[in-house]
Amino acid sequence: MLKLYFFALLSLILKINRVEAKTISVDPDSIYQQQAKIFINDIYAEKLKSKRSVLINEPQFYRHGLEDSDTSFFDTKELSYIKKQIQEPELKSWRNLISTQMNCISKDSLNRILKKEYLRLYNGWDYFYRYVGKDIHIFSSPIFIKNYQYCLFYTEISCGLGCASGETFLYRKKNGKWAKFKLIYSWIS
Repeated sequence: MLKLYFFALLSLILKINRVEAKTISVDPDSIYQQQAKIFINDIYAEKLKSKRSVLINEPQFYRHGLEDSDTSFFDTKELSYIKKQIQEPELKSWRNLISTQMNCISKDSLNRILKKEYLRLYNGWDYFYRYVGKDIHIFSSPIFIKNYQYCLFYTEISCGLGCASGETFLYRKKNGKWAKFKLIYSWIS
């Protein structure tokens, strides 16, 4: 009889452990989202407070990818993963992920604003400065490698015709905080 109780108790414990294991399983997407939010807040907290800046909602990597970049830090497997993430980013929208005082608009909305023929009284940039903001920020989807210890990230800022720059940096997590580690690529106009 004691053996029967022992096996029943053991069986119950194993079933409870299986249920707990299923509930404890971690969703990789939620880990990514959480790490992306931490990264953006560590690196761009001050910029996110700007009320006169605009953030393009859809993350975008620089149109030339990594072709002209220093990629010597990455091994072949990491480069393949990075190229895939540039083509199919994990993050699709900033709007619901980060808290920002920036005006968050879509790329299509920005293009409509900046087209001269769309507006009657102003050229696109004049209209933008008067009614929308002072500058435009574009962030890529963060690309984490080496178990979330490094992050490849592209940022671009534009403040008018002939006034733009962009950079791709590799960031490293040190003592729980993100910091710039290596410049991969930069441009200015």
